[in-house]
Amino acid sequence: MSFHNWFPDKWRNSAAPMLTEPGYFVPDNTVGTAFYIEYQNNVYAVTATHVLTKCNNPMLCYYDVQEKLQRISSKAFSDVVNLKWIDHPDGSIDISAIPFTVEDHMDIHVILESDWNILYDLDPDDKILHTGYPKQYGTTYVNGAIGYLPTILDGTVAFYDDDKIVTYTDGQGGASGGPLFMKGDNERPQLIGIAYHSVPTSVPEQNMTSSLPIHLLKPLLDSKQMKDQMSNYQKILRDNM
Repeated sequence: MSFHNWFPDKWRNSAAPMLTEPGYFVPDNTVGTAFYIEYQNNVYAVTATHVLTKCNNPMLCYYDVQEKLQRISSKAFSDVVNLKWIDHPDGSIDISAIPFTVEDHMDIHVILESDWNILYDLDPDDKILHTGYPKQYGTTYVNGAIGYLPTILDGTVAFYDDDKIVTYTDGQGGASGGPLFMKGDNERPQLIGIAYHSVPTSVPEQNMTSSLPIHLLKPLLDSKQMKDQMSNYQKILRDNM
């Protein structure tokens, strides 16, 4: 059963926890959230840049088909395929991404380009939801898995402009970098933002989360640095086939 009738359960696996070294998967070791997207037939993991700067060797996690958690460290990315996280070309925009390859054993959901590369009009009070790993919500263990599923935080739009979407959602420490969704016209979830900052209020039920609109991701994926990174990555994959 889905959490919302427009948000299928499998979409929860589009979110991934980012861990500090040495990588024990517990709430206190979770520094943020990442998610997987497709763009021009390539797959990327995306997160907020400030998540990566909180530790020397952040670890990106995913579930495999056995529901056991796997971890890939930034050092492992670099050592094996000479990859590193690429920051947004506008250094003031809190988004980073890295090329990613989905293998058969990975139980993850990639957000297709058609589900994020469309501009939607927002209105105050529109219903939205975040997925991520805010520490204060603790763990949700799954069938003996050595990890926990992302929390779903639902709420409404407070206000927005071209540079920011503010929502009434309680996305505190650990939720940064996670995806923000709304219900699209095609009855599918539409990725519209990337969480980057929590805004507590004097009334807990009115806590807010600031997100970067998803259209700000495209200049990063289209940047020369990312294109060079992807070309290098694809060559390494071809050479090792």
